[in-house]
Amino acid sequence: MLRCRRLLVALLASAAALGLRTALAAEDPCAVKLFRWQEDCRNLRGRAAALGALERLRYLPLNTSGSVWLTLGAEYRLKTEYYNAPDFFLRPAFERYTALGERVLLHADLRTAQGFRVFVQLEGATEAIISTRDAGNLRLALDMAHLESRNSGFDAVAFYGRPVLNQRGAFDDSGNPAERFLGAWVQRALWSGSGAPAIHVFFMLRDRNRAVYERGVAADDRRTVGLRASGAAPRWDYALQASHQYGSFGSTEISADGVAGDVGWHPDILGHPRVAASFGYASGDSNPRDNRLGTFDVLYPNLGYFTDAPVFYPGNTLDFQPNVTVELAPPLRLRAGSDIIHRLSKHEAVYTTPGVPLIPGTGTGSSYVTALTYLRGDWTPRPGSTVTASYVHGGAGSLIRSAGGHPFSYLMFSLDVRL
Repeated sequence: MLRCRRLLVALLASAAALGLRTALAAEDPCAVKLFRWQEDCRNLRGRAAALGALERLRYLPLNTSGSVWLTLGAEYRLKTEYYNAPDFFLRPAFERYTALGERVLLHADLRTAQGFRVFVQLEGATEAIISTRDAGNLRLALDMAHLESRNSGFDAVAFYGRPVLNQRGAFDDSGNPAERFLGAWVQRALWSGSGAPAIHVFFMLRDRNRAVYERGVAADDRRTVGLRASGAAPRWDYALQASHQYGSFGSTEISADGVAGDVGWHPDILGHPRVAASFGYASGDSNPRDNRLGTFDVLYPNLGYFTDAPVFYPGNTLDFQPNVTVELAPPLRLRAGSDIIHRLSKHEAVYTTPGVPLIPGTGTGSSYVTALTYLRGDWTPRPGSTVTASYVHGGAGSLIRSAGGHPFSYLMFSLDVRL
């Protein structure tokens, strides 16, 4: 099956203060990044004659002055997964599976020195799977208008869009009329220099015609306000975030909170290890019969938020994850850890993908869900190319066992190439 769709079309019109710039690109703005629209290859203009064949695709001048140029890029991913007990076998219809998928991304970035820009990215994906359960190989896409500005040390972003409904044909996807997503954030470093503390204030609005929680199904109009602080020092790095959500779920008021953090220590020893602790708190609904929904929604979560295994949908969870990352050689990195997960409210469900209750809240029973123990290796033979292998073991905690569940094993291998 081949799917090809519009991933993102962004028009950015600006005066001098409204060029698309990002702090992540400060060292090498043309380096390959996770979000390709963050790349800015204007720095290749002065050495175009010395570029190799592939590098020339990164900067194609369209006029004699070089003030208008085109950047072309591509990505390829091959990924295979094995999962022997989906949802801890709590839903018997979901059998073990092996999935094999490929994904190709092509993008073109038309830019001008004055700040006007058009960015287009297309995706094609194939997928073969042996199971009764689909394994996603398509990125979440949004038809979105995105405006970014940097002025006097402040970075500001505003956006509005809708998730894309994937269709089977080519170029037939469209925005989901039942959902909208908009927001803005402002960020500023407290002082100049690498690793300086940065404060990030954000607001997001997400309206859905239909959402599913333990207490039922209804329209969900949710607003999220939050604060994030991050920074680094020679031996430490940290990222801390706190959010509050309000709005309405049907006729019920929403009031929910979320906290997340990651703190790492870098001892000066062989292997340049990063010894870290990550944690997350996503509130649950303590009383399903009152007029307040307390379930925190992570909006569009990374389903590998806890580990590479897409097991849990964050909500009504408290987790703590000690982990260590070691550089065995410059291109090889190993990471190991264990994420210990508890539910917060016994009156609220434990959720699974794609955000539906897996174990209902009865008001009784254990709060210990599982420990996800993992080992992951990443080999980067060249910039933009990565080979990854990952193993996750999910133990059956007392709550899982009491519901009739079993432990699981998850294996993943992927090859990513970015040009």
